[in-house]
Amino acid sequence: MPVRSFTTEIEIHAPVRDVWSVLSNVVAWPQWTPTMSGVRAVSGERLAVGSSYVASQPSLRDATYNVDSLQEGTSFTWSTSAVGVNTAAEHILTVVDHATTRVHLGIRMEGPLAAIVWMFFGRKVKQFVVTEAKSLAAVCEARTDEIVPDDKNWTWVLERPCDDCGFDASAFDARGTGDAIRDLAARWSAVLAGDSVQQRPRAGVWSPLEYGCHVRDVFRIFDERLELMLTEDDPHFANWDQDKTAVDDNYSAQIPAEVSAQLRDHAGSLARRFDSVAGAQWERRGLRSDGSAFTVESIAKYLMHDPVHHLWDVGADIPTY
Repeated sequence: MPVRSFTTEIEIHAPVRDVWSVLSNVVAWPQWTPTMSGVRAVSGERLAVGSSYVASQPSLRDATYNVDSLQEGTSFTWSTSAVGVNTAAEHILTVVDHATTRVHLGIRMEGPLAAIVWMFFGRKVKQFVVTEAKSLAAVCEARTDEIVPDDKNWTWVLERPCDDCGFDASAFDARGTGDAIRDLAARWSAVLAGDSVQQRPRAGVWSPLEYGCHVRDVFRIFDERLELMLTEDDPHFANWDQDKTAVDDNYSAQIPAEVSAQLRDHAGSLARRFDSVAGAQWERRGLRSDGSAFTVESIAKYLMHDPVHHLWDVGADIPTY
């Protein structure tokens, strides 16, 4: 039975974990390689054996690819069938060192019509495979630029308006925090539903997806802190290293739709907790690990600046509360 195949390899100056996070998020491929104009998940966005995707490629008919094998973090193979030919594509990552990954991409056509199909489309297929390898290298190496840790003390936002996003804590009525959080959750869901949310605008700056992950976690952390303030006397908050969390939880590899759902859930819980605050509870205190003291009212104002400011960071419309 006729068989035609082609392989290419490239070394990428990025850790294997980072390369895998890009490679395995197949629905986002059109954001970084011109060989894919669209990839739609048929059975769930997360890559898994048995999952299916409809791929649209320039000058080719749409094809449904089924994931046949998967080694989490290192490789996967998917395949598609047409009359007289089965096409399988393999993607294999090998660790060169802690900061370098070798990528092997291969394609194999097999079947009675494989030789004929290859005669007409083989050159384009080879070009696509090479382009995908180079594009993968470009996007992964762009992501290796480290994010500068944010070690600023942002409590100053309680004293003066933010010059960037315009949020003015003195003008914000903390009694409306619940409604404001629900509005912010809707705005962030719209951001996460946008195009190219996984692309960083420039080296060293979070993508909209990474900012969305951070805002989700801010809502979660502040919900925990508010619960402590309402149930304990002068509680001390555990330290939260937001930059370490972004790395440990691999923000850039998370799925936007899942992040959006989680963000709305945490925002809803936090909003309801603020809705329940009444009377003297607004003056209950809590202490951050660096010694900064907040009341429920001041922590509401402090909290609000974060998701508003990050809307400014991603170029979204800024609300006025």
